[in-house]
Amino acid sequence: MTEKEKMLASQLYRSDDPQLVAERMEARRLTALYNQTAETQEEDRRQLLRQLFASVGEGVFIEPPFRCDYGRNIDLGNHVYLNFDCIILDVAPVTIGDGCLLAPRVCLTTAGHPTDPATRRSGLEFGKPIVLGDNVWLGAGVIVNPGVTIGENTVVASGAVVTKDLPPNVVAAGCPARVIRYLEPGSSPQAPSSPLSSFRPALPGEEELVLQLIQARIHWMDQVGIRQWNDEGYLAKYPLPYFAALRQKGQLYVLAEGGRIVGGIALLDQDPRWPDSLPAWYLHHLVGDPSAPGAGRRVLEAVIALAPRMGKQRLRLDSSLGNQPLADFYQRFGFQRQGAVIDGNYRGEKWEKKL
Repeated sequence: MTEKEKMLASQLYRSDDPQLVAERMEARRLTALYNQTAETQEEDRRQLLRQLFASVGEGVFIEPPFRCDYGRNIDLGNHVYLNFDCIILDVAPVTIGDGCLLAPRVCLTTAGHPTDPATRRSGLEFGKPIVLGDNVWLGAGVIVNPGVTIGENTVVASGAVVTKDLPPNVVAAGCPARVIRYLEPGSSPQAPSSPLSSFRPALPGEEELVLQLIQARIHWMDQVGIRQWNDEGYLAKYPLPYFAALRQKGQLYVLAEGGRIVGGIALLDQDPRWPDSLPAWYLHHLVGDPSAPGAGRRVLEAVIALAPRMGKQRLRLDSSLGNQPLADFYQRFGFQRQGAVIDGNYRGEKWEKKL
């Protein structure tokens, strides 16, 4: 294989290969010409972009200055807009879908170096492809790392560092970037329109708020005479560090309404009480604020809406045996009984909803 073939196959390669050096020099020449053009030279700009990139859709506009490594590894869809000072290090393929918006100083870097210092000193490096789905919007200063795919319609807040794939129809922020909101296709991030608009993964510190909701719900259960968490030594079994670990794994979700957390739930990919390996979410610690009527219902509605997007075919949970109000609640959402569960002193029944 040539060094270029290795590079495009995401294998270790040498960037000082004469062919690659020549191609980078040509990209530097074309980008320098592009960056020197005036606003009135629209046709000259279009011609230069066609020479620089592998493919260029209709209505593409790039504000100079712009920088890239090769250009020939970049595919741009229709109506793509790159604002000032964008950088694309395209040692591996970069695909940017229709309608994408890249704010000033966005950096897409497919290039990587070995973590082993001896290998790194040898001059070997590698690249991994980047893919932006249609209608992705990257805020100012966003960095997208090698090998990342960002799903269609997703918005990434300014200054975020995207180190892992992001699903479609979400808002992500932070370093590393993580999902903070789910969007309905066609909706505006500023205009919530569905249960998912208020439902998101918990942020640092919010695990304590979820635990406070559980404490409030246990007090409510004592008052109304329902036996569930208040019958199991629940708080001793599930202390704050447990919920902090769930949050760190991205498994703790919250419902945020009116500037406060009114609901929470843990969504696990596995549960030893269910021995098969079907793509399911296992629901634990579903809680709603007793002072926010219907919060628990809205949490469950959001989970039902989100699960198919995340590739889940079933939702599964359990409840204490004899808790008829809770059984009625799950049945209203289409859950069906799937047998008994015994865990120490806990006696319950399993429930499943097919999606």
